Amino acid sequence: MLKRNKTKAVLATLFVWTLSLVPTDVRASCGSSNRLSMSNSDCVSGGKHNWKHYGFPRGRAWAELDGSCWHLLSVAPDRYDELWVKVDRKSASDWTWKLTNVNKREKSGHATIRGVYCCKDKGICNKSDVVNSRSCKSRFFDDEHGVAGHEYCAVTSSSANGIQCTLNLTCLDLAGGSETSTFSANWHMLHYYEIEEGIATFQGSNVPDENW
Repeated sequence: MLKRNKTKAVLATLFVWTLSLVPTDVRASCGSSNRLSMSNSDCVSGGKHNWKHYGFPRGRAWAELDGSCWHLLSVAPDRYDELWVKVDRKSASDWTWKLTNVNKREKSGHATIRGVYCCKDKGICNKSDVVNSRSCKSRFFDDEHGVAGHEYCAVTSSSANGIQCTLNLTCLDLAGGSETSTFSANWHMLHYYEIEEGIATFQGSNVPDENW
């Protein structure tokens, strides 16, 4: 009886230690409203298989980072430099995985697996996630050189729509006043080693109406 209790204590310790490897905020995030199915996530693929073992449910899950998105993790801003997967298990603790390379991640356990999802609130799930308001500003504007050769501009807001970046600017004119302008550029991924920038254009009365 004493031996059995010691074994249970060791297993409980190992379970707590394993949970500690995953940050608490990550385990608590990726709720149902923030889960994308594998079919709606072009940066990760995965699946599940359930079966019975002597009448008890078992399940295996797997997930794999797509090679075309692997490079994006090194250039994406803020929290978009990670990809997290949630494995939803019935009557058991869910598994939360961080994918850092293209090697397949898989695991089996004593529970039925209901689904494998990408966590859109913790990182990238689709290539378009990288092109967002923060990354657009970071890519096309810096405090020292401004944007597209125009140094005397400040970004008032930024937005992204698919592959298009838009920066709303306030720029100084030659008379010392200020004018509002809009800078737009297409930014999309050709493949995981290249980033293609489309034609960037300015719109506004104080900047030339031409391509840069």
